[in-house]
Amino acid sequence: MSTLVGTVKIAGDIEFFYGDSGFNGLDPTNYTTVGFIHDMGFNGAVFRKLFPFGTEHNYRVVSLYRRGVWIHSDNNDHKEYLHLACLQIVRFLVTFIASQSIPKYANEQKTGGTILIGWSLVLYSPDALTTEELRDLESYLHTVVYYGN
Repeated sequence: MSTLVGTVKIAGDIEFFYGDSGFNGLDPTNYTTVGFIHDMGFNGAVFRKLFPFGTEHNYRVVSLYRRGVWIHSDNNDHKEYLHLACLQIVRFLVTFIASQSIPKYANEQKTGGTILIGWSLVLYSPDALTTEELRDLESYLHTVVYYGN
C-alpha cells in the first residue's frame, strides 16, 4: 500500500505535513478517518505501520507531523504554547476535513467523521476555539482518545 503525503496550510506561513493511507478500497461516502498525533520523542512516521490495516476496518488513517515541541521553565509560556498548539491542531483538522470532503459522522451507522488519537496536548484548551471552529468540528469529530502525562 502506498502512503500519500500532503500539507495543509492553516494560517500565513504555518503548514502541517501529514501522512495519509488514502481511501483506496473504501466507500468514499462512508468511511471513518482516524487521525494520529504524535508526542515528543518521535514523529508522525511512527504511525505509518497502521496504514495498511485501515481498509479492512473502514478507516482512512492520517498521521499528523506536529510542529516543534518545546518545554519552557516559565509556566505561563508553557500554557501559551499549549494553547497555540491546540488551536493549530484544530485548524489543521477543520482545514483537512473541508479539503478532503470527509464524510460527516452518521450516528446510527457509527461511520464517517473523525476519531482523533494523541497525547494530552490534542485538545488542551477547547474553550479557546471560536464558535465557528467548534461548529465545524461538531459534525465530524466524534471521538477523542488521548494519553495523559
